[in-house]
Amino acid sequence: ASAISDEFKIPDYSSRLDDLMALITADTPDAVSKSRKLSLSVDLLSELFSHEEKEVRDAALEVYIRRVYRSHLIDDVKIVEDKSGVTNVFWNFKLRDAPHQSEAPVKRYGMLSVVDSIDETEEQLGNILGDYKKHMELEGCLTEEGCVNTFHVAIRSKKNDNAITDQDALVSHIESMLKAHTDDLKCLGVRMVNYLIPQPPKLPRYFSFLECSDYTEEPLRRDMRPSFPYLLELTRLSINYDLTRIDALGRNAQLWIGTEKADDNVVISRPRPQTVFLRAISHSVDTETQGGAERLLLSAMDELERAMLHPLVTGAQQQKTPYPIQYGGASSKIFLHVLNEYEADTQSVIKNFKSILNRILAEHSSRLLKLRVDEIEVKARISYTVDGSVYTQPIRLVASSASGEWLKSAAYLEYPDPVTGVTRQYRALEEAQAGVMQISPYPTSNTVQMKRSGARRVGSTYAFDFLGLMEVGLIQQWAKHPSMQMPPSGSLFEAKELVLGEDGELSQVSRPVGTNDIGMLAWRATLKTPEYPAGRDIILIANDVTVQSGSFGVKEDDFFFKASEYARERGLPRL
Repeated sequence: ASAISDEFKIPDYSSRLDDLMALITADTPDAVSKSRKLSLSVDLLSELFSHEEKEVRDAALEVYIRRVYRSHLIDDVKIVEDKSGVTNVFWNFKLRDAPHQSEAPVKRYGMLSVVDSIDETEEQLGNILGDYKKHMELEGCLTEEGCVNTFHVAIRSKKNDNAITDQDALVSHIESMLKAHTDDLKCLGVRMVNYLIPQPPKLPRYFSFLECSDYTEEPLRRDMRPSFPYLLELTRLSINYDLTRIDALGRNAQLWIGTEKADDNVVISRPRPQTVFLRAISHSVDTETQGGAERLLLSAMDELERAMLHPLVTGAQQQKTPYPIQYGGASSKIFLHVLNEYEADTQSVIKNFKSILNRILAEHSSRLLKLRVDEIEVKARISYTVDGSVYTQPIRLVASSASGEWLKSAAYLEYPDPVTGVTRQYRALEEAQAGVMQISPYPTSNTVQMKRSGARRVGSTYAFDFLGLMEVGLIQQWAKHPSMQMPPSGSLFEAKELVLGEDGELSQVSRPVGTNDIGMLAWRATLKTPEYPAGRDIILIANDVTVQSGSFGVKEDDFFFKASEYARERGLPRL
């Protein structure tokens, strides 16, 4: 409701253009590109690429480049207007997330050409690429680092003249143009070609063509600013899921319905489950505070609440596929990319983040359960100085239920590929997990997730999730006693599973979640409460509804008796 209300408060098109002109000429392009005031007007910058005043044109072009490439380090921006009427913008950039290393990071080149029409692009493309080569000062072809450069084409804004009546025909036309110049583009090391076509007073259209597919369009990136797929890590989604994009309220947020991809070599024995993915970026400077982080997560949950009512999620509208889809029980995952950098040491930032996240999870646990949120990822950056040079360290805070415990939090340092910029490895801060590991695409449903989904479908909660919810409850209790020092969240609640052995006795074991073959579970748990800060043991017994629909048999009866006897003999409370 707040987002819809804000939408009505937005000034009309002409007023927004006037305000944008005043904004981009009031300060340096670098300062304006980082301004929060620009958030709602980024897509209007293309309207000013053909403004009659050169000062406004140049400011709009440079602000656009610096904003779109905000997650990179831009060395220089050069604007050239040639006699044919084409305006070319050149810039050099490097990855902001490049790991600290002795050798210089990969140098990349970018170019944006502003032309009157698609047809003019076809006529001038050879000359434009020739100018790009001159800017790069290449004698032959670029082969050292592979394809790492970018090339953008922007069509000048002309009311009603840029209206796209057949986008498939337009895409086909652009692909044929690029195909004729494939050798030149690869020689220049162009990784991505992006076309920007204004549609005043509507938002502009974006079309991206990738070198990895011989400069054919990538439909996943349609109508996205060029940097969005990188910032939102969409490639991780597309590997294991068939994706359908649905409308989101926020301009910096995207919603995707993911259906697990079918393996043609495997016989389908169950309907394919759905996952709703919320991906968003944030330019806010207060996300390291309780209020700022909570506002960001609440906004994400608002988006998910709308998405869960979408016909493609509820099953009111069903997709035509050769394989059945499981409707009505979609889980959800949240990914938030914070672009603001934190100037502090890594340990204190991550400790603060984890503390804030745990408090938010405790306060909003009921809503998160209702939305079936199985994972929350927050990506951010920490800036630090070494020998006078400033570097950034990407970090990732994850709260995930994948291992069985409900939204268990962990923090990681990221190590991006120095060429592609895509995170390839991460290292957990905890010493027990100190090895460097590969970061994987979002996996399809494992046994735990399928069991959790099954419990939800019958209106219940997966038994193992109660462990995480117990810890959430403890955090809520400690919040009622602000004068007392709460123990570290990782030590508030500890549980060891009790398993009935062949000798008929219970023993504490460590085994993978979900490997039980009877419908009863028990744990010996230690809870640190405000009344017992040092910790108190209890016996927790639960019925697993995912095993034989939770029915009681002889094995379940024997287990329940033994778990109750275990508690009585040791004088422990039984729950």
